[in-house]
Amino acid sequence: MTVLPFSRDSRPGVAELAEQRLKASPYFFLRYVSCEFAGGALVLRGRAPIPALLSVAESLVANIEGVVEIINCLEVGEPFSGPRAARNAG
Repeated sequence: MTVLPFSRDSRPGVAELAEQRLKASPYFFLRYVSCEFAGGALVLRGRAPIPALLSVAESLVANIEGVVEIINCLEVGEPFSGPRAARNAG
């Protein structure tokens, strides 16, 4: 049996950690928010049905190590409308 040394690289990246936090949230629609991270900036993308969820999303990811700035590109509207919803409707 070979024992591999612990590597800090095995932990999830910042974007993945942010998405995990959003998915663990009790707010269903935040589970579908996607995140990108580069140069200290975390970008949130997706849709939420009410404006209050935009700030909730920011607060859930605000204290992640390495995040200097949150760029909230979330839109208010029906999360499951548009081309993706049309493909899955039939």
